[in-house]
Amino acid sequence: MKTLRTLFRDKRTAEERVELREKIFSVIASLREKRLKRQKRLSYAGLFLSGVAIVSAVSTYGGAFAQSEFWSIVPLFFSDILVVVNYWNEFSLLLLETIPVIPILLILVPTFIFLLFLNMYFKTRETHRFSY
Repeated sequence: MKTLRTLFRDKRTAEERVELREKIFSVIASLREKRLKRQKRLSYAGLFLSGVAIVSAVSTYGGAFAQSEFWSIVPLFFSDILVVVNYWNEFSLLLLETIPVIPILLILVPTFIFLLFLNMYFKTRETHRFSY
């Protein structure tokens, strides 16, 4: 099996070396193009699936978040600000006790994954734009 070094050494003329170099560069360009297309397809699929996950999570767990006791305590901050300032430690603990953590996490995880795939899409788009 010949390596690139032996192939270049065996070629006698400069034209043959140029042809070999052009073939190598064309193979590299085609492999880069395939990789970019694969990344773009992956980002499209990831954006679609994570978008579906966000919609289903909001429709499933959004009601639990909206109906939690957290929202009945939050207006107290705006109505009785002096009481909240005096008892800020108890008020913050009360807010932490009533915040629905699981529904928030189940909504934020697909949103984070969506943002990761969106970042991947824009990086692929930028690489594809400047690869020529």
